Amino acid sequence: MKRARGWIIAAIASAALAVVAYALQPQQDSPEHSSSSDAANGASAALLYAEAMGHPTSPIAGSFDLSGYGIVFVFTPTSSYTSDEAQQAVAWVRSGGVLIYASEQGDRDLDGALGVRRVGGYVSGVSETATPILSGVKTVTGGPAVMPVDLSRDQVAILRTVNQFGGGYIQRLGSGIVVVLADPLVLCNGYLEKSDNGALLADLLSLAPAAAVGFDEYHH
Repeated sequence: MKRARGWIIAAIASAALAVVAYALQPQQDSPEHSSSSDAANGASAALLYAEAMGHPTSPIAGSFDLSGYGIVFVFTPTSSYTSDEAQQAVAWVRSGGVLIYASEQGDRDLDGALGVRRVGGYVSGVSETATPILSGVKTVTGGPAVMPVDLSRDQVAILRTVNQFGGGYIQRLGSGIVVVLADPLVLCNGYLEKSDNGALLADLLSLAPAAAVGFDEYHH
């Protein structure tokens, strides 16, 4: 993740554009954190970040097809993954994909396929501390409550909540990478200018420089 350092300025400029967009439409709401939404809890700024850093971007809609993408964002699915879709996502990661899975409570089948374990209770997510794995990230700011993740031996913490609960982790899976974030708000429009949230997103995008980036709208 050290490669992100030179791209943070471009990412911050993109965040400023997104802030203007959602500020002009304050009544909007996007609890599923859609990449097409300019609301404070939408994820259109993540798409702008990716474009500013040289990534072709597009929504995944109509059918759940991950072929052709190097990075895929999954924000809070509102329609469930099927078992086949969850296995398809795992196979795609194992073949070299980077999956960034940011969800408050997760999806049962996708959690099961990826081995995500959630604690089941809530702690404050207002301030999370980054581990040294992240470049240029010390703290991030999220929502008032987050359900932490319980890390296994192969899941390396990248964020810690209060009392050192897992706020996010990175895991090698085959030739690819899975990043799980317990609070998707840290990557959403109204939060990217807070603390080091923008640098966090830049780090995540640097995991596959210039690769095509997809945003899963099929499960919204």
